[in-house]
Amino acid sequence: MDLVRLKEKYEERLTFVGGVDNSHILPSGEGRAIEAHIRRLCEAGRDRGVIWGPTA
Repeated sequence: MDLVRLKEKYEERLTFVGGVDNSHILPSGEGRAIEAHIRRLCEAGRDRGVIWGPTA
């Protein structure tokens, strides 16, 4: 599931743990893709409601 979309939908009611894609994005080793993925998570968690962690 996409952490960013879930956070947008349930922002006021839930805190999400995970989001760092360690089965596709990180193993790819593609720096730009990894950076874009992490920036997207940073933006989603800017206000609150996200605890970063691996997602398989």
